Amino acid sequence: SVDLSNHNAIASGPGDKDNSAFELEQELDGHQRWVWDCAFSADSAYLVTACSDHYARLWELSSKQVIRQYNGHHRGAVCVALNDYSETR
Repeated sequence: SVDLSNHNAIASGPGDKDNSAFELEQELDGHQRWVWDCAFSADSAYLVTACSDHYARLWELSSKQVIRQYNGHHRGAVCVALNDYSETR
């Protein structure tokens, strides 16, 4: 899985073999199995990941920490999406 942020960063899972064109800036450790999907927040401050370990995780990129873990999936979490509701309505 791959996602491009608004700040020209790319998130890539370990199964993406051809990432030689990019410079690794940081690595997030936490999932125990394959990451199937990922998505940046609109401000690129967060990344959400979906994994075959049955969890989706919300990462704060500045601290490289999981700030929320979503469990309860009976099988692996396979896709994620974020919606930006930061605008005043």
